[in-house]
Amino acid sequence: MGLLLRELYFNRTGVLLLVMSLAAAGMYALSVRSTGRTEEFWIALATGVLGAAIFAFAQVALTTRQYERFLGTTVKDAVIAEIAKAGEELTRTYRSMQENYVPTTQYPASRTPDVRFNRDVNLSMRSSTQYTFRGLTGKYAICRLASLNTIPRDVRLIVADPTRPAAMDSRARREMAYRDGMTFEQARQALVDGVHLTLVGAYLTRMRFDRFEICLTADPNLDRVEIFDDEIYLALFTDTENETFPFPLGLRFNKGSLLYQTNQRECSRLLSSPYAIKFEVPKNLSEFEYCSFLQQLGVQLSHAAFLEFRDRYEEFRRDTAPQMMTAST
Repeated sequence: MGLLLRELYFNRTGVLLLVMSLAAAGMYALSVRSTGRTEEFWIALATGVLGAAIFAFAQVALTTRQYERFLGTTVKDAVIAEIAKAGEELTRTYRSMQENYVPTTQYPASRTPDVRFNRDVNLSMRSSTQYTFRGLTGKYAICRLASLNTIPRDVRLIVADPTRPAAMDSRARREMAYRDGMTFEQARQALVDGVHLTLVGAYLTRMRFDRFEICLTADPNLDRVEIFDDEIYLALFTDTENETFPFPLGLRFNKGSLLYQTNQRECSRLLSSPYAIKFEVPKNLSEFEYCSFLQQLGVQLSHAAFLEFRDRYEEFRRDTAPQMMTAST
């Protein structure tokens, strides 16, 4: 920028000064050869031309320097503003990528219930109007729904079909990793019983909800997914590095994340699939009628088995709920 200004103003003004100086010198030479008023005329004219040339050169030099400073400051400020704008845009892009792919919270795998995980899930449960669960058994979810004072009024549980025990094989092998002495058949039966426990618990807590829908699928999700209004929680039972921990690695993402949107669409697809058993938990049926209702859907749960699982559910809730509630306070 300075070179351009010097080229436009300073250098060309120097040429003009040289020309005017030569002209003034010529006038002084003419005055030497003249006498009287003619001599005075050439001297006065030469002095005026030379003075004007020097004044113009000084003025241009000062103006050029000042303009160069002004223009340099303006350009500098503009460059700084553009850099700041680009930095803000880059920051927004980075935060957007974080929102889409990076969890807001991580809960490490543990051998005991994670206090932070239960606290955060309880807070989300209290502040949400809808709740969707996708996993294998759902017994912890139904226990939490039965124990909290404030819960979503619209609930959907997507769990394994207990008539298809082979769908639980992968999870059964994981259960064996941290349960000493448990055989594969025992681990798989425990998972089937967990689904029955959830079905019984759903009946016992049905009056707390405006809408309570259950979906039994032959292709259950091995990881546990819990979707609330503004966040999603993932419990990674497929994490092979921590498969010996009964409580796996947990992650929380916000509503704008890719995982939230993907899991929400997948749950909606399962809930609308014609190949899964879906039903709303009826509120006006007796225990015996509820068992008959399940049997019509293919779930062979007799009334005697219902009574047994009811006792087991109450015992499970007494043992589990205090841990969840302590964490929430």
